[in-house]
Amino acid sequence: MLVVLNALHQIVTSHMVKTEDSGTTHFYTGLMGLILSSVLLPWAWSPPENLLLWALLILLGVFGSVGHYVLIRAFHLAPASRLTPFMYAQIAFATLGGWIVFGHTPDRWTVAGIGLIALCGMLGASLRRR
Repeated sequence: MLVVLNALHQIVTSHMVKTEDSGTTHFYTGLMGLILSSVLLPWAWSPPENLLLWALLILLGVFGSVGHYVLIRAFHLAPASRLTPFMYAQIAFATLGGWIVFGHTPDRWTVAGIGLIALCGMLGASLRRR
């Protein structure tokens, strides 16, 4: 489900930058994320227990916001087809980060899924070139 929502977000963002300012797009997509994620807070939220966790939560928000704005600017400056290889690189970096930070090595299903995603990306790129 998250993959589908992320794909829809990428598609909508790539179309919105054609008619909207990057700052406006960033503001409204962030506002929608805030509203939609806040709906579940009464049932799931427990406040961080110390200042370190608050600081990490704030840093997560800052880095996420900056990353989102950079993505919007990238869609503003280049077509989605040029940015797609960088999106696929996210898989490799997330896997590497999970291994380094959490000691999680991908199982065979994860590797198969990554391979399937890469294969579909390469097939899509080869079909577009024809």
